[in-house]
Amino acid sequence: MARKFNLQPWRARRREGQKKQFVIICGATALICAALFYGYYLLQKQYIRSQEQAIATLQNNIKKFKRAQDEVARVKALNEEVARQISVIQGLEAQRGLTLKILNYMAKQTPDTVFLEEVAYKNNNLTISGIAENETGVSALIRKLDEFPNFASVVLINMHKAKNTSRFSVTDDTEVKAFTLVVYVVTALPPSEKEERS
Repeated sequence: MARKFNLQPWRARRREGQKKQFVIICGATALICAALFYGYYLLQKQYIRSQEQAIATLQNNIKKFKRAQDEVARVKALNEEVARQISVIQGLEAQRGLTLKILNYMAKQTPDTVFLEEVAYKNNNLTISGIAENETGVSALIRKLDEFPNFASVVLINMHKAKNTSRFSVTDDTEVKAFTLVVYVVTALPPSEKEERS
C-alpha cells in the first residue's frame, strides 16, 4: 500500500531557503558593486586631485617662465640701448677731431682764386658756398677736396655768374662764378682705405 507524502512543507522551506539565498547573493553583489564604485570614485578623485596639482605646478612654472621672459626682454632692450649708446660714443670719438681737421685742410688747400662764403655740416653732408674768380678755380677746389681722405664724394650743385652783394661788386664782363658744393663726409675710414689715401 502506497504511502502519501506531503511535500508542500518541504517545498515551502526550500522556496524560503532559495529566497534567503537570493537575497544574500543580491545583497553581497550590491555590496561588492558599491565597494567597486566607491573604489573607482576614490581613484577618480585622486586622479583629478593629481591633475589639479599638475595644472597648478604647470601654471606656477608658466608664471616663472613669463617672469624670466620679461627679464630677458628687459635685459635685451637694455643691451640694445647700451649698444646704441656705445655706437654714438664711438661716432663722437671718430668725429672729435674731424671738424678741426676738415677746417684746417680747407684753409690750407682752398685756391687763392676762391673765396668761401659759407660752410655748413649736417647729417654727414658738408655744404660749401663760395665765389671763384672763374670756373678753373672751382675745379681746382673740387680736385683738392677729392684728395681729402674723409671726403667720399664732391658734387657740384650749381654754378652761375656771381651777382653784386654788399661784400663785393661784379662787373658784367667778368668770369666770377658763385658756386655750391655738397661733400659727403666719411667719419670712420676702413684701415685699407686709410692706407690707400695716406
